[in-house]
Amino acid sequence: MQSNKYNLTAQLISKQINIYYLTGFKGVSDTEKEAYLLIVGEKYYLFTSALYLEQANLQSKNTPSDGKKKTIRVIEISKTKPLSKQIKIILTKFNISALEFEPDSLTVSEFKKLKKDLADIRWRPIKSPVESQRQIKNSWEITQIQKAAKLTDQCFSYIVKQLKPKVTETQIAWKIEKFIREHGAQLAFSPIVAFGKNSSQPHYLSSVNCQLQTTDLVLLDFGAQVNGYCSDMTRVLFFGKPNIQQQKVYETVLSAQNKAINHITQLSNHPTGQSNLHSENSHILIYEKNKLSGTKLDRLAKDYINQQGFPPYQHSLGHGLGLDIHEAPRLTIKKDAKLKPGMVFTIEPAVYIPGQFGIRIEDTVLLKNDGLEILTQSPKELLIIQ
Repeated sequence: MQSNKYNLTAQLISKQINIYYLTGFKGVSDTEKEAYLLIVGEKYYLFTSALYLEQANLQSKNTPSDGKKKTIRVIEISKTKPLSKQIKIILTKFNISALEFEPDSLTVSEFKKLKKDLADIRWRPIKSPVESQRQIKNSWEITQIQKAAKLTDQCFSYIVKQLKPKVTETQIAWKIEKFIREHGAQLAFSPIVAFGKNSSQPHYLSSVNCQLQTTDLVLLDFGAQVNGYCSDMTRVLFFGKPNIQQQKVYETVLSAQNKAINHITQLSNHPTGQSNLHSENSHILIYEKNKLSGTKLDRLAKDYINQQGFPPYQHSLGHGLGLDIHEAPRLTIKKDAKLKPGMVFTIEPAVYIPGQFGIRIEDTVLLKNDGLEILTQSPKELLIIQ
């Protein structure tokens, strides 16, 4: 933390999702840098081009996703008023000589240009505190995700009726997108629609040439986005009676998911230790005392699948989601993540048998003070479409 006469630090936020979270400003592109945010103490400076000035001024007057009302000054940047010059004016005003930044979102060329123009500033790469802050959702954020999950369920009910012989994967993917958009929302990501053996590929790209056959299984992985917040769900259906192996794998994957869900529920209902359990932080103490972790849940599901004689999935058991479809925490044996109330994440065990088929069952869930709320409610009993 850099000392100065104002005793302030400065941070440059360049990841667009983090800017939206902190200010309410969201441009039209997910890939281009349409704004930058400089935070000096409790002062917020939002830099954008003339194309977005009106939009930025309007959106930044609303309460942003983090729920904190703040005064945000919108500043135009242009060829004659470059970002580096505008930053320099503010840092000089507060006698700040060091600037923290998000190294994962600035491009090499952006960083070189800024560092050259601000040669007397010390640049400090940091892991953005916004990433940690975003893991715990407030009530408004949770409401948006609940709406997205409800729409996802409604879309699933609609899509089941569209599964007919000879329909293609891309036709079903389009029907998913059309339904969600017609109901006033956006896609959380490009839907995965996989028929038959294509379902063994976890991140399969749907094909216009693949038609549904009477002996196929159907894997549907999709989600809606409401006010920027995402849901995510996967279901597998059978177009005709499944064979014995498919049925056994389906039952195994569903049981693995239930074991992970039940483990969380049991911890919340049976806390160890009674100290401070009536304090406002009692729910956090319950989970910490019982070591509720992503690693433990991932291992629990994978061990069960392995015990049933099937190869467990290679991805994580789940991932956090909110403004991004994939965000922290990750539920994986590779790196532990402590799970806390207010986190929204997926639970998605799977079995993939290359060249034959794959079964994945996924739900969006909310970890609450008193347990787990499953937000996606589409049926999970083995569903056969005749």
